[in-house]
Amino acid sequence: GFVTPAATIETLAAGSPLAGLAPVALARATAALDLVLALWLLAGWRPRLCVGLMLLSVLGYTAAFGALRPAQG
Repeated sequence: GFVTPAATIETLAAGSPLAGLAPVALARATAALDLVLALWLLAGWRPRLCVGLMLLSVLGYTAAFGALRPAQG
């Protein structure tokens, strides 16, 4: 996310479809989403909706990484 060096993110994405999707920008955007959701949850406003969106984001990350960065053996 925010603290991972850009070179590390690009290395991890190299050789996968993620490499063509601006991986550093995606990492920063998803880190921002996580931060917004965390702050929302801390605020205590509509926590069930927030937790539901957190769950959807985890499922989305999992599906995206599973499809775009499959295990290489």
